[in-house]
Amino acid sequence: VPDPFYVTLAAFATVPRNWLKELLHRCADHDLQILWDLHAFPGGAADGTYNGVWPSPPEFWMQNVNIGDRSIALADTGLWVAQALINWVEGLDDKARGAVYGVSLMNEPAHMAASDADQGKAFIKSEQQVLDWLASSADMFRKSKLPSQNKKLFVQVIETAFKDFDETVIPWYNDKFSKSEQQSWAVMDRHWYIAWYDKCQIRTVPGGGAMCDDSLEDIKTLLQGCANSFAEDFAKKFDGQKASSEFSVGTYSEATLACNDREVLKAFLEVEVKTFDSNGIMPFFWTWRMPYGKVFEPGWSLKALAGLETSSAEQCFPLPSTSIV
Repeated sequence: VPDPFYVTLAAFATVPRNWLKELLHRCADHDLQILWDLHAFPGGAADGTYNGVWPSPPEFWMQNVNIGDRSIALADTGLWVAQALINWVEGLDDKARGAVYGVSLMNEPAHMAASDADQGKAFIKSEQQVLDWLASSADMFRKSKLPSQNKKLFVQVIETAFKDFDETVIPWYNDKFSKSEQQSWAVMDRHWYIAWYDKCQIRTVPGGGAMCDDSLEDIKTLLQGCANSFAEDFAKKFDGQKASSEFSVGTYSEATLACNDREVLKAFLEVEVKTFDSNGIMPFFWTWRMPYGKVFEPGWSLKALAGLETSSAEQCFPLPSTSIV
């Protein structure tokens, strides 16, 4: 399906809904639940490789569609997508819907907007525009049957979208979601990765918080301090339900120079999970498998970290007749 802005440059592959229902039935058979998390939006809603239009600049917040009725804002089409997901979950059979834990109606909204604006590459009209979109999508959830069906709305907000996250997001969240809603269906969701925080990184080269061959006890002390700093701050500032729907054991943003020592990574995972739990934060490891990015596998594949990964997927498959010159 062509992207409605980058009509000739980007397209989205659709996933058969019956296949998704089958997946939910399989989850139900194993007492598992799924959080549906919408990542890519028309025109790109974040400045990241996952936005669906990369490497083209994100236009979701600023532009209209380039097909059909060109008076329609891309941001409005995003609300259509969010509403469609809500309607789909509402209409599932009981078994399938029982396997849905909740929905996140936009992943990392306007990621990198603050720093991009500082560099003269603004891709949002204002921070308030982003918050208004999140409020509108949340109101769709609020008016649906999903709260009464015990489904959660994960309100994913990322620090990189705001000049001052605390001063902007905390009062907005408390204004838009009542105490009762925060205790029942609304979940404040913040991602946490040390891979982009110099003082917490574990590298194989100098420049981070520790070296990969430092003593395990010293590394654990560093990681515990970093985890405490995030989790305790999160718990102090948000009273209701909290989650970190993305975390990993990736120790450096440049994966080839990250620490891949299994003992370090397993110790890191234990620190994170225990710290999240003690601060009332629901954690989701990102991700289960990394079959086509082997260099990222040690820090970003839970299956590999658990020692359960047996396949070795190739990243490219040359034609038999291809000769390398």
